[in-house]
Amino acid sequence: MNTRSLTSWLLILGPIGMFLIWFILDPMVIGEAPEGLSPSETAIASLQLDLDQEALSNVMNMTGGFAFIGIFAGLAMLSRSLQGGGAAFGTLAGILFPAVVAIAVAGFGLSVEAQSHLADGHRDIAATLEITSDGLFGAMPMILGLGLILLGLGIARENGSLPAPLGWVIFIFGIGMMTGMFLDFSGGNPIGMVVWLGWMIITVATGVVNLRTSE
Repeated sequence: MNTRSLTSWLLILGPIGMFLIWFILDPMVIGEAPEGLSPSETAIASLQLDLDQEALSNVMNMTGGFAFIGIFAGLAMLSRSLQGGGAAFGTLAGILFPAVVAIAVAGFGLSVEAQSHLADGHRDIAATLEITSDGLFGAMPMILGLGLILLGLGIARENGSLPAPLGWVIFIFGIGMMTGMFLDFSGGNPIGMVVWLGWMIITVATGVVNLRTSE
């Protein structure tokens, strides 16, 4: 498997794996915190759900985390592969996507530590850590959105194997993602659902197109 094929499979399998685990299996198997709770109560309720099925929850979170990281590894590799008129945009995007991974790793680490403190009976510390973990992801729409904008421009300007219209679609979803800095994408917000699902679909489509052009 060459680098181009690896990039393609990361872009295909990453979003599919993340969606299946975090959006379908996790709510069905682990459950979700009730609505209408305060931030601290929501944090404790979510952590308690994980503790109730700790082994299964850890496996699902780890698998979903690998899928999540795989997406951004694929996007970074694709960005850095751009040449010609898209090389400069690709280089900048290739710096931003690993930053999202760094944010995610920090957030996951805080959540794991919060779960440990709750197991030891330290509810206040656990709630604070979990809220902080969620807060780290607040900047992700801006960084991810800017990365997608640059990647889209790079693909559109490269005139390479990936079609320019695909680049412009990625560019549009990048702008949509950045609106997450001003709109709350949580709680079933329809705009947020369209943006997130659309981003995952276009990422898979990019991987498929990139795989076909590498054959």
